[in-house]
Amino acid sequence: MVSVARAPQAPLANAPPGGAPPPPPPPPGAPPPGHAMAGGSPGSRSGSHPGSHAPSPPPASPSVIGNVFVQQYYSIMAATLDELYKFYNNGSTLHVCGAGVPPLPGVDVGADQTVRTQAGIHARFQQLGYRGKRCEVATVDSSHSIGGSVVVMVTGAIVGASEGSVERRSFTQTFVLAPQEGGYYVLNDIVRFVDAGPAPPAPRAAMTPQTNNVVAAPEPPPAAPPAAPPAAPPA
Repeated sequence: MVSVARAPQAPLANAPPGGAPPPPPPPPGAPPPGHAMAGGSPGSRSGSHPGSHAPSPPPASPSVIGNVFVQQYYSIMAATLDELYKFYNNGSTLHVCGAGVPPLPGVDVGADQTVRTQAGIHARFQQLGYRGKRCEVATVDSSHSIGGSVVVMVTGAIVGASEGSVERRSFTQTFVLAPQEGGYYVLNDIVRFVDAGPAPPAPRAAMTPQTNNVVAAPEPPPAAPPAAPPAAPPA
């Protein structure tokens, strides 16, 4: 069973200082306490014979972990943006760049735009214009990484109304999910918004094939009528 750190329902002021948010309660069907996550050594099964051990659950694939996380993350972003920072902890980093991204307050555009801590990440989310928007995910690619972490790369678009029209901002986002007790949290997050790009060139007009490349010679003008014979002189 895969568990990703869901955003708990505590306000920002009550977030545990200097640490990750508490893990959520295990979902129905999750292994009982004492079982390690994703391929760890099993603990003792309650009610089993002394010295016996419960079988270890099969390790979750990176694809499963990534897809579970992506579904949770973007659902929280659309429904309760103020809870989104709780996927991170005070050692996490968030870097957002690309087309239309405002710089951090008081930071030059060319300077590092990375923010840290839950409070800093929460403030950055309020600045990025995510509120009232939803995410259309196009692709999710995941891979195991060092120390039991999982790298998840997402492509998609943030979609929502803006000034009376529908705004669509394409992006790529890469997460590093670090393991914690009960699941994972976002250790590193890099987002790049990309332009739609220049409009493709208009298709060229179809060329009408020439069936005859020989230029015909002009027809000669019609011949002049013959001149009348001269009149005979009078007798």
